[in-house]
Amino acid sequence: MVFWKKNNIVIDMVEEYLQKAEECVGLLKIGFTHYLKKGLGTEFDAFIEKTHKAESSCDDIKIKIESAMYEKSLIPESRGDILSLIESIDQIPNNAEHILYSIETQFLETPTEIKDKLEQLLNININAFYELTRAARALFKDTSKIQTISNNIDKEESASDYLERTIIRYIFSSENIAPDQRILFKELVGKLGSISDNCEKTADTIAIIAVKRIV
Repeated sequence: MVFWKKNNIVIDMVEEYLQKAEECVGLLKIGFTHYLKKGLGTEFDAFIEKTHKAESSCDDIKIKIESAMYEKSLIPESRGDILSLIESIDQIPNNAEHILYSIETQFLETPTEIKDKLEQLLNININAFYELTRAARALFKDTSKIQTISNNIDKEESASDYLERTIIRYIFSSENIAPDQRILFKELVGKLGSISDNCEKTADTIAIIAVKRIV
């Protein structure tokens, strides 16, 4: 089922936002992978700057959507739902920026033993985000796909939770990681895992919006 057929302005702006959010999260993946392989430095700083610009663009587009929906009275019956959805998704690009900044400001040097696990955790959470943007597009194009996509996100979130516990258990049992660094790496693992947590919550919001439109 397709909703909001006559509101191409809204659909186009939401698509613009989703593409920029995907760019931002994609830069997190590239930047974080670079950090794991080559560590801190000017190249990593460049990825931080690119991610910051993409996140700022997400905020600009979000404001544009809000203004347009109120000024032009677009889909007033669903305005709150759409704005809440964008706000919920927007936590993830914001988190992407914070993850890279936290690595840089805390001078984190990742122990070799956990690099593969951290990259695996990163990829799981990135995959969850791309599933979320699929669900958001399905809300406007084909709501019959939402449940399947939500199930995929649930699986990624569960896999993330399991891997987070595995990494944190290792961090606090390893003699190669200083006590003060253990806390910092635990926080980093939590920030990565929060991406799929947010995806799961936002997917639930999308499902509720779809049901409301049917009712």
